[in-house]
Order: sequence, then C-alpha cells, then structure tokens
Amino acid sequence: MATPKSKDTVIANVAQQISGVLLLLTIPNLLSVEHYAEVVFIGVVLSFTRFSDLGLSSVYGRDAPRHYSANNAGKIQHWNRTLFWLGILGGCIAGGIAAVVMYVRFGELLDATLVALLPVMIAVTSTHVTMAGARSDFRSFRNNQVSLSLSRLISIPLAHLLGLFGWLTAQVVSYGFVAARLGASWVPRPPEIDWTLVRRHLPAALQLALISLLWAQLLDSGRLMATLFYPPEGIAQYGILTTAYQSAFGLIISAFLPVSVKTLGLLGESDRSAADYMFSIVFRTLPFVFILAIIGAEMAPWVIDLVFPKYRIDPMMPRIILYGLTVLPFIATIGNLYIGKHRNYSYLAILCVSMAVTVGIEHLLRPEIGIKAAAVAQTCGTFLLALLMLVVGCFLFADVMKANRRKILSSVAMLSGMWTVYLSLKFIPGWV
Repeated sequence: MATPKSKDTVIANVAQQISGVLLLLTIPNLLSVEHYAEVVFIGVVLSFTRFSDLGLSSVYGRDAPRHYSANNAGKIQHWNRTLFWLGILGGCIAGGIAAVVMYVRFGELLDATLVALLPVMIAVTSTHVTMAGARSDFRSFRNNQVSLSLSRLISIPLAHLLGLFGWLTAQVVSYGFVAARLGASWVPRPPEIDWTLVRRHLPAALQLALISLLWAQLLDSGRLMATLFYPPEGIAQYGILTTAYQSAFGLIISAFLPVSVKTLGLLGESDRSAADYMFSIVFRTLPFVFILAIIGAEMAPWVIDLVFPKYRIDPMMPRIILYGLTVLPFIATIGNLYIGKHRNYSYLAILCVSMAVTVGIEHLLRPEIGIKAAAVAQTCGTFLLALLMLVVGCFLFADVMKANRRKILSSVAMLSGMWTVYLSLKFIPGWV
C-alpha cells in the first residue's frame, strides 16, 4: 500500500487473514460457548507473555535498522545472540506463569501444560521475524507468516475431533512446524546472554515493552475488559468480534511495517525527512483505510448474525469496534517519532491516559448499555490515542510538525470530511 516493500508484508498478512477467517468461521462453531470463551482467555494471557524478553526486542527494533545501515556486523551479531537467548529464557519463565494462571482458572493440568509450551515457541518465531524486519528482509517475514498461517489450519480437524484440547494441540504443532522449517542455521551462537548489554538497555527496554503492551491492549481493550468483567457468553462474543477486528487491523498495520523501519532509519539522519515521509504516507493512506473500515462496519453485523447465530451478538457492537480502524494511519506512524526520538515517558503517559479513560468509559456505560460498553470504550480510547499522539507531538516535535503543518491539517480535514459525509448518509431515510 505504502511502499514496494509493503507487498511482502501485505501478502503475508493476506495469508494470515485468510487463515484467520477460516478459523473464525469454524472454531467458534465447533466449540461450545464456554470452551470458546476459554480460547479467548488463553489469547489474553498469551498477549501478556509476548514481551518476556523484558522489552529488549523493542530496543532492537528501534536501534538495529541503524546498525544495519552502518554495516556494523559485529554489533548486530552481539545483539542477535543476546536477543534470541534472552527470549528463550523469558519464554520459559512466562510459560510457567501462564500455565499456573490457566490451572488456577480452569483446573485442567493437561491444557495448562500445553499453554506452558507456547510462549517459548512464540519467542523463537517472533525473534526471527524481529531480526528479519530490522534488516528489511520482508521476504523472510512473509515466508514465516505464510507458513504459520497455513499450519494453524490444523486447528479445524483437531478441534472437531478433540474439542478444546485439540485446539491447544494444534497451536503447539503449528509453532513447532514453523520452528522446524526455519531450521537451526539462523540461531545465534554461542548460546550466551550479555547481561551488561541487557542492564545497559533495561530501562529503555522496559519502557518500550510497557508501551507495546499498552498499545496492543488499548487497541484490543474490548476483549481484555470482557475477560475481566463479563460472563463466558460476553467473553466469547468479544472473542469473535476482536478476531474479526484484528484481521482488518493486522492487514492495515502490515502495510505500515516498512514505513516504520524506514522512518526509524531516517530519524538517524534527518528528522525533517522522516516526518515528511511519514505524514505523506498518512495523507495517502487515510482514504483507503477509511473506506475499508466503513465497508467492514456496514457488512460485519449481517455476516456475524448469519455465521454465529448461537452467540447472539448485538449488531451495533461490531460496527462500533470497526470504526476505530479509521484513525490507524495516525496511530501506526506517529508513534515512530516518539520511539525514534526516545520520548518514551511521553508516549507511555499518553497510553496510560488513553487506557484509563477507556476503562472509565466502560465502567460508566456498563450499567446503562451492558456489554456493549466495552465496544464503545475501545473505539473512544482508540480515537483519544490518535488525538493525544498528534496534539502532544505538536509540542514535543515542534520543528518537524510545523514543517509538515499543511500535510497534518489536510489529513485531519480529510478524515473529518469523510466522517461528516458518512454520518450524514447514515441519517438519510432508508440508508442502512
């Protein structure tokens, strides 16, 4: 969408989305509502284990593109060893914690054991993706994601035969297949962790890990709040909704991955060039993202009612959630300025405020509109995040923002205009 290198990431995510759609259409219907709610719960637990490397992968993703640009092979190899083996160690610890949480919640030892294996297997594949992305090897990223997407389809027959246990087994098998396909030649040797390097970057790493965690949880806060506050039926409903949302979300974000890498690289050379490139991408992609989001929002209620009748999902919930996609071009790009310019505390504060407001809105609306409150809160939090990132950025990065004032104002005016047209059409009699 945005650059030629986006082709590989979009292909990877198209494969991922096709696989995801097939799984979405089958797994909720193969499992009971209660078992699918457990699947959703597992997804939430695993989402908190993705940064078991203490956030070092976030520092690597920020700094490694510059090392590759400078052809600093020795430093890259040193980083790669520490990143990989720290990820393995952290994955083992996170797997143990996840297993305990699962066993305490559901009391199934075998299920908890399978969950324990997933964080370390995820660490292997995600580290490979992180390294490939840092060196702009998006072809490798594509092959990895396509393999994982195809192998996950084994969940369908196993869930049909063995239920929840079959689904969990399929997750282990799919990650194991990808790890086997990657082989061992890329694994950094010797197996050692440079703890001096870890300690040196730990403060920034923890900040970036918390930023990434809050960013992901905020944009998927409906599922998180459902898991914390709603009964199994509500958890299952938001599991379906957020899976559909993540399909569109992942496809859009994938197109911005090369943009992020290039922006972070340019920030090491010219801040103005980086900002000019970034806001050009925002302006060019806004109409496409808006149209995709609105089409999805209008179609989703009918599709969900047709495919998942037993879940009885209110038609307003998917529509409200998908509206949040319209501001993704801002969220997916402006964050690179905060990360690249080491404004971690400011970024973290923005995310904390947005998350606090999101939770507050959900608690305020729940007595009035029930479980729809999480959908409204998620979209409000997403819009607030985009607004705060833009407004605060105008103060923190005044020079580069001022130089791109016309592009920023044009982008905001375009988004406002598209929303005005859409909402006006919604109120024309007979418009669905």
